[in-house]
This record gives sequence, structure tokens and C-alpha cells, in this order.
Amino acid sequence: MRKYFLKILLVILVILIILFFKACVTYRTKGKYTINSHEKYNIEKFTKIPNLKSVDILYSGKINFILYDNTCNLVLRKIEIYYKNKLLGRTNININICKLENLNESENSKFYSLQNFLLEVFGKENEKIELDHTNTGEYYFYIYIKDTNINKEYKIEKIESIFFEKKGFDIFVPNI
Repeated sequence: MRKYFLKILLVILVILIILFFKACVTYRTKGKYTINSHEKYNIEKFTKIPNLKSVDILYSGKINFILYDNTCNLVLRKIEIYYKNKLLGRTNININICKLENLNESENSKFYSLQNFLLEVFGKENEKIELDHTNTGEYYFYIYIKDTNINKEYKIEKIESIFFEKKGFDIFVPNI
């Protein structure tokens, strides 16, 4: 009877360990950059841009443009990243915002992915600048948007933190 009880206890213990690893251990096939917003700094400070409701940089490394309607003459010109007043990278885009992909079912929510740009600036495996806990905060993103109707360019400033999630296993420890 005691051996039977120990076998059942061992099976239950193995099942619990497997469930723990399934829930708390993940494998990332490639490294990626994530962005955290400094919300207190990123309250819309830019002047009113026609047909543009808001611009946000999402955790997944995408710039989200929310439009009032889908008839826009706004062009995403370029993006620059600064850290401690030093230019880290610049990309020229020149794409009409209305021609970007929809973020969700809404036709008025468009996005531009920054992942390739971040890979170019920081490297595929974070080898160029080596993000760590000492230099993850206060990266300045300058987003330049041009209104082709009035031929005026707008500059939007966003302050963000950038983190690198390495390729490989990651353990999530839940707080109890």
C-alpha cells in the first residue's frame, strides 16, 4: 500500500513539474527588442496635425498612428533615435500613413514596425550598443510626418525605454 501511495505521489509530482515548466518556461527562437513608454513624458506635446488623432510607440516595437478618417495626406518621412544627445540611428521612410498596415480591425489605426530599424541600430543580438540595466531608459524617438496638402513637416518626440529579450529559454516566476 505504501509503495502504491509513493508511486501516485511521484506521478503527481512529475505532472506538477511538467505543468510548471509549460506555464513558466518559454523558448524564444530569436532575440527581439521591446519598448516601454514613459507615459508622463509622452502626453501629446506635438501641435495638432490634421487628421492625426495620436501617435504611440507600442511594446512590440511598432508605431501606432490613429487617424480621424482614412483620407489622409500624411507621409511618414523619417525616424531618429537619440540617447544622451547622441544620434544612434536614422531611417528615411517616405510612406503615406494611410498605406500602412492596419493594426486591428479599425481602418483608422495604422502601424509601422520598428523591429528592422532597431536591429540595424542595436544589432541582431544586441552586440552594437549592448543594452543592459544601466542604459535602457530615456531613448528619444523623433518621428517626422509631412502633410502634403500644406507642405508642412511635423516633429513628434517620444521618450521610451528599450529592452532586449535574448534568444533562448526564459523563465517567468509568478508573484504569489
